[in-house]
Amino acid sequence: TKARHHIIHHGGMLCEFLGDAVLGLFGIPDHPPEYIERSFECARSLLVLGESITNEWQRQIDRIQPARGCHIGMAMGDLQIVSLRPFSRTHIGAVGDTINLAARLSSHAQEGQVVVSNTVHRNLCLTSQNQFTKNETIDAKNVGRIQAWTFDARPG
Repeated sequence: TKARHHIIHHGGMLCEFLGDAVLGLFGIPDHPPEYIERSFECARSLLVLGESITNEWQRQIDRIQPARGCHIGMAMGDLQIVSLRPFSRTHIGAVGDTINLAARLSSHAQEGQVVVSNTVHRNLCLTSQNQFTKNETIDAKNVGRIQAWTFDARPG
């Protein structure tokens, strides 16, 4: 519920839940000029949300959880939007390599990090770009070699 609120608040569309992951789409159906910046703002707010939730959970359980917070992958590109019900605009799905690329970037991110594709990084404003460090090339299964950038919200 909280992830949905953050995505919608930042101008995105919650596409689907994938286990404990969430898929948010930005710039659909139109492309407002600030949609890429807003998607990055959303990612940063989701990192804070993830840390807050894991802190609350840890206070309520006995076993120490080694992983904290969340990790995020972001990519941009073409998607095919399909109706999951005939004649319905409210039940849709998205298909495309962009989703696979974002999933691979997310799996490369550690908790408290956002890993973005080179295309996303290039389309952010200079102030946002300066918050990232360039990664070594990532070998991603079924995708190939990816140039990516990491935003690290962890202290230190």
